[in-house]
Amino acid sequence: MRSILLLLLTASIAGAQPAPDAPDADALFKQGRELLAAGKFAEACDAFAKSDASDPEPATKLALGVCREKNHQLASAWRLYTEVVRELLSKTDPGSAQLARVAVTNANKIEPRLSKLTIEVSVEQRIPGLEIRRDGEAIDVAQWSQPVPIDGGTFTIEAGAAGRDPWSTHITVGRERDNQTVHVPSLVVHARREPTVPTPAARIGVVQPPREHAPRTLPIAFGVGAITLAGGAIVLELVGSRTYNKSQNEVDVDKQLSLWHTANGERYTAEAFGITAIACAGTAAWLYFRHHDEQRPRTAELVPTAAGFAIVGAF
Repeated sequence: MRSILLLLLTASIAGAQPAPDAPDADALFKQGRELLAAGKFAEACDAFAKSDASDPEPATKLALGVCREKNHQLASAWRLYTEVVRELLSKTDPGSAQLARVAVTNANKIEPRLSKLTIEVSVEQRIPGLEIRRDGEAIDVAQWSQPVPIDGGTFTIEAGAAGRDPWSTHITVGRERDNQTVHVPSLVVHARREPTVPTPAARIGVVQPPREHAPRTLPIAFGVGAITLAGGAIVLELVGSRTYNKSQNEVDVDKQLSLWHTANGERYTAEAFGITAIACAGTAAWLYFRHHDEQRPRTAELVPTAAGFAIVGAF
């Protein structure tokens, strides 16, 4: 395994040994070290990224994380540090343990400086087929309405769905400690529609009886589920915060690493509960209002006009 000694005070990386099965990766890694030492951070990050793609190693990811941090890409650096920790948690050799400690230290150091972007999508706006993109890249539904760490810059946010007019906006996020929110509006239905053909039940002078009442069990069940999941999310978030604070005060590095990982797991579970609770609440609301809409009576009648006759009424 490619070894690495991270010198944080001098911002240099040294001690890499060639990997006989990945000469290209080793050459790129060496190139990245030289560029990093020369202060050419963008070029160094590109070399480390190519080295990691050729031969993935935790040491290379850690070096790339340091490079991203130097290049003011704090969110990218933080993700790389946490990825290194996840990869090395099951390792017991001294080299892996040292890399994991460095990654935890670096992640904890820059986490308070992260900028975050929240793309707010309310339950009412989550129509079937809705897709949201950031700079052309689809955003997972799990990240909707969640503050997501992001590198500073200007981004294009787009939303679209079949049968709706597309929407887009631009947002600028600072490099550090900036929190921005984009509210996605309800997408407007396309103005042009195909003419509808009246059903046989909507003939002249016919009053269509209300439809049978749909069962209300499902909306209630989903509503109860939403409340239960939301409560679980709050409890897990409090537990995760408590564990995280405990890790910050822990002197033993190994225990700090274990507590930090446990806190992250509790936070991720809380986020999953919260997202599922929102989905359940939205489903309950949709079922409830759909039921009421189906009870509206529909009538039609023939009315004389200057051009002849017209059908009017509630449909």
